[in-house]
Amino acid sequence: MGPHPRLIAAVAVALPSPAMAECLSPYCYAGLEALIASVLIYGLLALVLLVMLARRKWRRAGGVLLAVALVLAVGVPLVSQGWRAWKLYAMEWREVLGTLPDIDTRVPLLIAQQTQCDYGACMSVLAGAGARGVTVLPPAVLEGLDLSQPIDLAQVPLEHWAITSGSSTTKRVLSAEDRQAVVARIDYVIITASPFYLSRPGPVEAALVLNPGFSGLGSGEILRLGMAPLPSTGRLSVADLQFDLADLWLADQALGLPLAPLNWRSSGNTNPGAEAAAQALCPLSDGAPDWGCLNALQ
Repeated sequence: MGPHPRLIAAVAVALPSPAMAECLSPYCYAGLEALIASVLIYGLLALVLLVMLARRKWRRAGGVLLAVALVLAVGVPLVSQGWRAWKLYAMEWREVLGTLPDIDTRVPLLIAQQTQCDYGACMSVLAGAGARGVTVLPPAVLEGLDLSQPIDLAQVPLEHWAITSGSSTTKRVLSAEDRQAVVARIDYVIITASPFYLSRPGPVEAALVLNPGFSGLGSGEILRLGMAPLPSTGRLSVADLQFDLADLWLADQALGLPLAPLNWRSSGNTNPGAEAAAQALCPLSDGAPDWGCLNALQ
């Protein structure tokens, strides 16, 4: 009979080589270290409180220490969560969900990063466009522009992205002649992002603050998916867009219970416009949504 499976697992975990194979980053065990530190701190605090409350001469001081510990461990996270909940509520009032057109009837301009197009809303846009592809304005191009003024799209670098038969994305930089031809037909703009808890607003959000409907946009609020008609052919002004759909995402986190290192709670972001966006971007022939597309938008 061979060695017991649990013994093999224990040895594998203990040996440094398997551990390095699992994780090479110096931050891999940060969560475990924070958990151990939290258990030690709260365990020591509990022991001290137990001793103080058991001794009559230290009982009053122990009660004060217990009250302070509760305020810090519970009260501070609750205040943090309440503030985050208010920011989320205010953000959701700025979101827009109107009537979306069939994108097949439009010539859209997609503002997206290619590194974020293997998943999320960008992937849905590319999947819906299929082999015909879509004209793309990378967000990095916007970083050096004055977004308080309309942008002449024919004068900025544009690209063409399309999904090939092998499900890989091809990218081609448009020539000046190609830009002139396609810009004259673009009549819609789609803005996508795949944010996560460390994300911060970029040039799109900086311009969006100038839009009257989003003047109160907070520092942790990101436009996850925006869809809007282009008011004037060949020019882009984010401040003047009247969105059919604006799905915002709050990157801010709140302290979790109890107060402890690396104990954070993400915001409860929802995507109420996912079904409408899926119907507009990638509907099936029978009018039903593409479930893969829908899942990527949620």
